[in-house]
Amino acid sequence: MRILDVNDAHTAITYTERSRVAGERLFDVFPDNPDLEDATGVAGLFDSIRIAAQGRRQHAMKAQRYDLRGSDGRFLERYWQTVSVPILNDEAQLVCILHQARDVTETVGTAGFVGH
Repeated sequence: MRILDVNDAHTAITYTERSRVAGERLFDVFPDNPDLEDATGVAGLFDSIRIAAQGRRQHAMKAQRYDLRGSDGRFLERYWQTVSVPILNDEAQLVCILHQARDVTETVGTAGFVGH
């Protein structure tokens, strides 16, 4: 899965630059935190995208921990609510997945997230 493009809001919350992520593999840009032994971010996001693609309907995830690299390269603990929306052509064939992520780190307690 490759990133086709990102908007300014996405780059701001993910500490990325459009020119450095567009065209790159999704999980190369956003890998699991290697210091978190039981990280589930990649697996959860992959599952959400798969469900949306196969079902040809949007899939919303509950808040999930998915750490990401800060501007200094170190991983930061983050929690996200995401929606994966399949984009179909006129023949109902999958063209791509629109992925929306909302940082809910400030509002999520340990009882309200999936994974560690």
